[in-house]
Amino acid sequence: AAAAAAGGGGGGAASPNPTVSRWLVREPQAGGSGLGAFVPRLVVDREAASKCAPQFYRAVAEVLVPGAGTDEVVCEELGWLRAFSSGNLRASLVRFLCDPRATLEGLRAASVRLTDDQEAVLLVMRGLLAGGILLHVFSKRVRVAYGSDDRRAKQLAVPYLATDTPTERSEFADVDALLVMTHVMAYAEGLSRSDMEAALHKLQYLEPNQGEAAFQRWWALAGRATRGAEERAGGAGTGPTAVPAGTERLPRSAKELDVQDEVQLQRVWRHFRFNREAINFWLREVVLPRDTCEYDRRLQATPFHLADVQRQLGFSGTNDTNLTMPFSIQPVLDGADMAPSPAKLCPDAECFARELAATNGFMVRALSTCCTEGVIELDERSGGVCGGQGTIGGIGVAKNGTGTVSGAADHTNAACTGGAGHDATGSSTSSADVRSIPEQVLDLAVERDVQAIIDVGALLAGKPLRACAEYLLSRKQRLVEQQRHRPGDQPTTAVWQHVVYSSTDPKTHRRTWVVQSADGLVENLSRSAVGESDALVIYDEFQCRGADLKLRQTARALLTLGQSVCKDELMQAAGRLRQLTRGQTVLFAAPRFVLQAIRQVVHAATFGAHGGGGGDGGGG
Repeated sequence: AAAAAAGGGGGGAASPNPTVSRWLVREPQAGGSGLGAFVPRLVVDREAASKCAPQFYRAVAEVLVPGAGTDEVVCEELGWLRAFSSGNLRASLVRFLCDPRATLEGLRAASVRLTDDQEAVLLVMRGLLAGGILLHVFSKRVRVAYGSDDRRAKQLAVPYLATDTPTERSEFADVDALLVMTHVMAYAEGLSRSDMEAALHKLQYLEPNQGEAAFQRWWALAGRATRGAEERAGGAGTGPTAVPAGTERLPRSAKELDVQDEVQLQRVWRHFRFNREAINFWLREVVLPRDTCEYDRRLQATPFHLADVQRQLGFSGTNDTNLTMPFSIQPVLDGADMAPSPAKLCPDAECFARELAATNGFMVRALSTCCTEGVIELDERSGGVCGGQGTIGGIGVAKNGTGTVSGAADHTNAACTGGAGHDATGSSTSSADVRSIPEQVLDLAVERDVQAIIDVGALLAGKPLRACAEYLLSRKQRLVEQQRHRPGDQPTTAVWQHVVYSSTDPKTHRRTWVVQSADGLVENLSRSAVGESDALVIYDEFQCRGADLKLRQTARALLTLGQSVCKDELMQAAGRLRQLTRGQTVLFAAPRFVLQAIRQVVHAATFGAHGGGGGDGGGG
């Protein structure tokens, strides 16, 4: 319903709503296809979302409640909403679902008689819309802020520390938001093979009529690939290219399901793992009855509990979070507030405090000078070539694929390869050449000869790092071959032939650095003859804090920006370049909605600094 209200959703949804699509965008996922596939939504502008939320909630409610002259409903479980199809009843129900001031007593007086279960469903829908739970969940990214955790017995959504990094034991306290996150997580990640097996076991234990009806709902949302596989299995075609009967046989009835048949189980899992009806059945029959238990008490801990000792000693490169620290922690004075003193032979506490204070702002000064080469704008809507150029806070912004990148200083200008109507490799492009955000980031890494991708913005979320490494190596090989056939082009200066990234052991769940070669060989970095300085390094969001790899002194890094990336995270990510002020440089890349938010902040700051007289030139 939310996808239909926003427009542009999968499964034949309506055309994009220009008002909603500005603050509610489709999050790129590598999920399935067909009517059953689900594409998560992401709120990119909370201020605009808060202003347009009532209209969006009304649009969702109108999709849920069928109008007069139509019997179409979102799902058969809500078929009883057809009783509200008349004008007055439909208006009363829509107001109850969207208006926080509406009451259940008013709905009872104006509508038909409802059962207790039907009232409970309406209250749930009201909480999602009028209660703001739906947009609250859509403001968080799947597999970045929350997701699944294979280490736990419960299969509900859990908080994430970073991309694909669940917390050790934390859980969500808000039960309503937890249930919505669990559904969105399951839709986005799909079912694992063991999950599909559990769902099929449950399906076979149902009454024959109920099991058959549930399985036919799976087929009703099957995509073209699934239906095509079933048709080919029937012996489609003649001649030498005909597909033999039974090659990809999929059961069309619940009676044909055999969980003991490993081949059939693999086929069913491959074709129905992203099917929304299959996921709903698995959640409703397997997960929710088992894992949705509540306790009368809750264990809760905060940083105040951790710092409740007499002596604490810590280090932080910034003082942005001083106001949020426990009262027992006293930060040192800023370097500008400390009086100069001569060096001492035996350093005391004041000397250490002075040294720590000197680190504050070091990264800000480094990124504000010649260490920054520019900002590349990524187009999350089309992925094609964008024209035009702008500035953000004095740093030039070049659209992906054309124009120039103007740095903070004139001598840092670097020209982009390619031109209008062509990509950076010289191949012609068109509006049909659509690339996802992860692909644009990886293409930039190859085209701009970077030696590190620092993904603090989590733009590569949802794409395995091994697949990213394979894409980078194949993309670089194609680029070298194209330049070999065009002698006039400037050859690439990239010296790396391997990709280094962090991999998680599925048994121990420990992270280790691995190196991958062009032939697909993956080995531990500590035991490899290839060093990190001779490869392209991918820092995922988790490794953007604390990782220490020795890169070349002339290395260029591509640093991504994403939603809700604060100054502390940005400074920590840029700190992965240990020689930032001694030859290493940074190139920023961010989606359009992130740069638009930065422009609004810069414009507001400039407008306020001029006392309301900023006029038409404040934003940049």
